[in-house]
Amino acid sequence: MLDLPRDMEEEVLCRIPMISQRPVRSTCKRVGLMRLNLSTTNDIVKPEAKLTGLDQIDVCEIFHSDGLLLCIPKYHSRLLVWNTYWGRQQPRFIDYPQKFVEFKIYDFNSDSWRIILDLLPPRDWRIRFDERGVSVKGNTYWFASSETSNSFLVCFDFTRETFWSPLPLPFEAFPGQDTLSLSTTSVNKQKLVVLFQRCDTLTMEIWISTTIEQPNAVSWNPNVFLSANIKQLVHPLWQFWPFACFFIDEEKKVAVVFDKNNHMDCAWMVMKKLSDLPRDVEEEVLCRVPMTSLRPVRSTCKSWNSLSRCELFAKKHLAHHQAAEAEEEEDPLVVVMIDYKVGLMRLKLSNEEDIVKPEARLTGLDQMEVCEIFHSEGLLLCIPKDHSRLVVWNPYWGRPRWIEHTHNHHKLEKHLYGRLNRYTYGLGYDTSRSYKVLRFIDYPPYFVEFKIYDLISDSWRNIILDPRREWRISGFGQERGISIKGNTYWFASSETSNSFLVCFDFTRETFWSPLPLPFEAFPDQDGLSLSSTDEKLVVLFQRCDTLTMEIWISTAIEQPSAVSWNAKVFLSANIKQLVEPTWMFRPSACFFIDEEKKLVVVFDKNTHLGDPTHEVAYIFGLDGSLKQAIVRESSYRLCESRVCCYVPSLLHLN
Repeated sequence: MLDLPRDMEEEVLCRIPMISQRPVRSTCKRVGLMRLNLSTTNDIVKPEAKLTGLDQIDVCEIFHSDGLLLCIPKYHSRLLVWNTYWGRQQPRFIDYPQKFVEFKIYDFNSDSWRIILDLLPPRDWRIRFDERGVSVKGNTYWFASSETSNSFLVCFDFTRETFWSPLPLPFEAFPGQDTLSLSTTSVNKQKLVVLFQRCDTLTMEIWISTTIEQPNAVSWNPNVFLSANIKQLVHPLWQFWPFACFFIDEEKKVAVVFDKNNHMDCAWMVMKKLSDLPRDVEEEVLCRVPMTSLRPVRSTCKSWNSLSRCELFAKKHLAHHQAAEAEEEEDPLVVVMIDYKVGLMRLKLSNEEDIVKPEARLTGLDQMEVCEIFHSEGLLLCIPKDHSRLVVWNPYWGRPRWIEHTHNHHKLEKHLYGRLNRYTYGLGYDTSRSYKVLRFIDYPPYFVEFKIYDLISDSWRNIILDPRREWRISGFGQERGISIKGNTYWFASSETSNSFLVCFDFTRETFWSPLPLPFEAFPDQDGLSLSSTDEKLVVLFQRCDTLTMEIWISTAIEQPSAVSWNAKVFLSANIKQLVEPTWMFRPSACFFIDEEKKLVVVFDKNTHLGDPTHEVAYIFGLDGSLKQAIVRESSYRLCESRVCCYVPSLLHLN
């Protein structure tokens, strides 16, 4: 470095941060500098550098004026004025006499103290002995009071070497009772900022002046910058220490107050109320709230609740998160029902331990026991455990739609022992996006009933199917359909054929002709489960004789009356070797595939014998590998977990 030309040497050193000047200066030949980070709630204050000349001194008080620091050592033996930038110079120490004088001034040029005679009595106001002043444009401001008035400001003019007349505050403050602190704005330090805490209500207010032009006048913004209820934010009896240090950031609408808490130095960050922001700024902030956190946002205040339910904001919010998830390749959201409780979770296929992580509780469902869930483009059809009624629910809006049942109790009692859990359900919509619920029992010749519920007309009606129909959907409520493009698909079979698919068209309100599977499956013997991915059907097929599991994927579904399949199986695995010799996944087990990561995840219990203890995710790779990840403990042996992908929807349920 010493061999460089002077101009180049200066150019290099100009790029060194000011806080790194000390180690640079030492390269050739307990007060510290910190970084105030208002964009985080964890490390608000982070150490930046030690201050040369002060790092070995115990200091009890500091004052700042345009780059200079006045430091009061712990034992008050002498004063210290110091410029943090010129760390190579020794600090300027000032000796002062121990004899008490009410007002004295020290002049750097003459290096001497002198008494200010103009400030001797008579004078009807006083400044408390422990009051901290704030410097603005070379003059210093303090709080003061008199016997006949409440608190006000006084300004010492270092040019005239005297105080100006008292200056008003924007509120009425009682000396010795209310808490007052002074600060300046962080950007240009041309405005005064007052922290005012009322002793009766413990409400904290922060007021900002207009730009200070002259030391003999001050005016205040008519509106309070920030108001907060300390009773609720800290604890009911809390008051910040008089003259506590604080900072504000007008752009970020934040105030940071420094004080002690249980013998620890703490920083309290208080946000300006969002309801005070302009509408466009408010929307921009709320757009960044995760969809899974909308519930606490809506319960915070009425304005947030109203805004979050606005259709225009919802479109903006949804578009923002879809773009963010696509950019960050977020793991998919899934709705999970385990032990009769429903929650929103994140499916992390890249994590071997916590493959399913809770994201949020679902408002309206968290107090209900649910035994079955179905999903159709953002809407959930939930079957309560007691089967008393149905609920269709949009998790984004958080408002459930309850549906009352109508039953043929005579046939239920006669043929199915009155068991309401024998119904099979489907959820879909017609070409006008009108949502409907299909409910049926297919138990010929004793009890065949197909009924549809229209959410617009709020009524049930019977559907008469073709009497020549030879197939049936088996399972007695255990068969789970999958919705694609508003229509629902099930496995079915007849006496003369093996298993196939049938599709219920919610526009025509009838079933299409049977659709083929890419393999030969024997009903009630082989294991079959349905899933979907990107508007394609996915089938899990487990052969009862070999226990080999195969995953087949269809091409994109264009019409409900036809389906075609990829020529090659997506995955084939030998369950005998990977799980146990006699293992078969339960019928209609929930599963997902990831075509990009070449993975299949099947959800089932850890055993089918005795009492299972855990819900397990079985993760199969195309390379023949198997990993098992525990999802959670299983409290109910007969409750089969349900998992379905969740895609947010802005549809309102009337």
